[in-house]
Amino acid sequence: MPRPFQLQGTGYNNFPFIWFFGWQLPANLLQIIKKDTILSISFIRSLLLICFLICSISPVIANECNKEDQVYADLWENYYSPKEAYNFGVKIQKLVLNRNLSGIFSVVQGELQNGPSKKYIVGKSFSELFDERWIEQVVSDSAPCSPIGLRGFMLGNGLIWYNKTEEGWRILSINCDLSLN
Repeated sequence: MPRPFQLQGTGYNNFPFIWFFGWQLPANLLQIIKKDTILSISFIRSLLLICFLICSISPVIANECNKEDQVYADLWENYYSPKEAYNFGVKIQKLVLNRNLSGIFSVVQGELQNGPSKKYIVGKSFSELFDERWIEQVVSDSAPCSPIGLRGFMLGNGLIWYNKTEEGWRILSINCDLSLN
């Protein structure tokens, strides 16, 4: 019966290699493998867990923007980059997730088109302005790579609107229920 981990011989430049479930790995990376020995079950489980995590996380790590997003940006004469738009959306989501009120308003130029004024938020806590449902809706949305027409980019089904201005990426509108206070 073939073993899942076996020293098979030499490969490129006569470096020894190991077959790991169909993958050719250099033997010097796994120094605990010796000729004709089988690794412990816990080590195999750990390797399989690591492989599973890498495979399940890699789509999330990958750039969410695609070729159609770039074609759409070309139609708008490239006033924005789809990757920059996506990254700014993720930045906003992190600020919301961390309940960083000053961080959110640091990317607001002047006053919001719609939402609480900078004077209104002075002395307020994050939870006084935004409830848990609002936070969940903003952070669970996928950051967009393309604008919604002339209005710009939105998060949370329109709870936050942002766009690229002459000064850079800015939040334009924050829609929240101020009657909660």
